[in-house]
Amino acid sequence: MKREHEALLSWGRYLHWSDILRRLLNEHFERDEQEPDESGGGEFFARMSLWYAAEWVVIEGWRELGFRDHVIEALLDRHPDYCELLKRYRNGVFHFQPRLIEERFLGFMREGNGAGEWMAALHEEFQRFFWEWPYRLKGTDAEIEEVRAGIEQLVGWMPHDCAVAHVHRLERLADEAERELRDADDHESAAARELLAAAEHCRNVAKDARRQLVAKQQKYLE
Repeated sequence: MKREHEALLSWGRYLHWSDILRRLLNEHFERDEQEPDESGGGEFFARMSLWYAAEWVVIEGWRELGFRDHVIEALLDRHPDYCELLKRYRNGVFHFQPRLIEERFLGFMREGNGAGEWMAALHEEFQRFFWEWPYRLKGTDAEIEEVRAGIEQLVGWMPHDCAVAHVHRLERLADEAERELRDADDHESAAARELLAAAEHCRNVAKDARRQLVAKQQKYLE
């Protein structure tokens, strides 16, 4: 295995760990809507803090390995203040602090919703980068899927629930349906018309979703 490939897999492992913690935080939000947190926010603060700390490690690895992606670089370069505060937050989480009201935590939290939205956007783009990375090897669709499956086996995870992966699945469904129609050479039967309509629907939904993704990324670049 090439050293740069191993480094990518190692980085993906940290991204996976961060994503586990992000999902635990989201699960808390969903549960709290039904059963309010009676601990005074203690469990929420714990889950949030662990995700924030883990996300900094992903950023740290990104920079150390010298990965390049114009959208991710824009998010990082636009908010060096968030990066520094998040680094301090990580230090506060994983180095014992004798103060209950710890400034390392408060600094990032004072940034409010803006910091949280930046975290969510950055994490989503990290997932997109990792999921799309096999395309850099420039193989056929089948070869790329084989590489992606190999990565998932080695790391134990691929971000199949990220937005770009959902769009890809819709596009592949449309491709498969259209290929079936071509192979069957049947465009007139009720079943064929129904399959064609489903393929067109998948294609249109995928186009709209991809346009939305591009528009969202463009905002990060403005």
